[in-house]
Parts: sequence; C-alpha cells; structure tokens
Amino acid sequence: MKLLSYLTPEGYKSYGILQGEGIIELRSRTDIDTTDLKSFIRERGIVSADGYISHEPDYQLSEITFLPVIENPGKILCVGMNYQIKRKEFCITLDAPTLFIRFPDSQIVHLSKIMKPVLSDQLDYEGELVIIIGKPGLNITEQDAAEYIAGCYCYRDGSVRDWQNTWFTACKN
Repeated sequence: MKLLSYLTPEGYKSYGILQGEGIIELRSRTDIDTTDLKSFIRERGIVSADGYISHEPDYQLSEITFLPVIENPGKILCVGMNYQIKRKEFCITLDAPTLFIRFPDSQIVHLSKIMKPVLSDQLDYEGELVIIIGKPGLNITEQDAAEYIAGCYCYRDGSVRDWQNTWFTACKN
C-alpha cells in the first residue's frame, strides 16, 4: 500500500492511499481522528487503511499538491558516505559512514523545485531511501527491527557539494 500526504484542491491537509492516478482519502474516512499521516501511523491506522484499498479515489493526482510524506517528523537522521565509490571520491578513510541530520523544513516534495543557494554553483540532487519508524523503541535487536518500521519511500535529496567537506549539515539543509 502506498500512502501520501497532500493538500486537497480545497486547500486542507490530508493523507491517503495512492491508487494508480488517484488518491483514496483516509483522513475523512476512518474512525481514527488524526490530522497527519505521522499520527495516523502511530494510532495503528495502517491496519484500518487496508479496508479502504478497493474504494474509488476521491482525488486525482493532478488535483492535489504533494506534501512531504511525513510532514512533521520528530527527527530526520541520515547516513551518508555509505558507498565505497563515494568514500574514495571524498578521500574518506574511516570505516564508519557519515551521520547527519536534516531539518524537517528542508524536505523537498514531489514535483517541487530545489532552490540553489546563491553562494554555491555545486548543487547536486539524488534519490535516497527513507525508512519511517512507526513506533517507539529502545535497545531493539536486529531480529526485531522490522517490527518498528512503518514503511519506506523514495526521498528527493539536494546537496551543496562545495560545502560538504566543511559543513555537512548546511550542505544538506
């Protein structure tokens, strides 16, 4: 099941199931009263969403404005330099990948433009894999990790490459 967050043609925030070129709205259909997809997931809404997967779409993709899938994440923790070829390009010799944060308001939504900072000529973009953590946990074993994953999605990422070696957080935000 593919879930997304969006603005309706009327201008209010919602979330729903992507079904072909249409969206089955969940916010107004389910008995789980939440204002965003993050809260819907937390309230175990994905289980109830299964019951609506065969409904007729409420909106077409052409009618909505995409929002970040999780518009209000508590944290965005990122792993960079996790490919050997990239590590060689940047002369990284440590075995550990680079960990960094992304600020929620720096997320780039589907079909939106990436703004290049005027202080750089080296804006790059790429796709990343995002894992959405669906419930709290502590000291989770590798065997149990999948129980905490609510889903995953492709993430549009921008990097200001000429800032990357000196200030990774700024480069990614």
